[in-house]
Formats: sequence, C-alpha cells, structure tokens
Amino acid sequence: MLGVQRGNADLLIFILVAAAALLARRSAASGALILVAALLKLFPILALGSLLRRPLAVWITSGV
Repeated sequence: MLGVQRGNADLLIFILVAAAALLARRSAASGALILVAALLKLFPILALGSLLRRPLAVWITSGV
C-alpha cells in the first residue's frame, strides 16, 4: 500500500512487464510494453541531463 500511496512508478513498471509476459505468446505488443517500461525506468536518468544544463545559482536558490 505504501507504493500506491506514494505513487511509486515501479508498480506501473511491474504491471507493464506482467502484461507483456501474458501477451508474449499472442501478439507482438509485448515488445512495445517492455519498451515503455524501460523508458519509464530510465526517465530520471534522462531528466538529469536537463538539470545539469541549469546554472549553479538556480540549483542553490531552488533547493535542488
């Protein structure tokens, strides 16, 4: 329940991977579900690039 309360993205990733496993024998959509799950897992790493482009003064004043 803590994952639901906090809006944990890992729960969504688990659901996508489980759905892909169920669809693996029936359709090619399982690959697309795995791709979406992988992109959700990599999103924080990719967002770090946009943070690094900000000036240091903005980081200090925003508390990041």
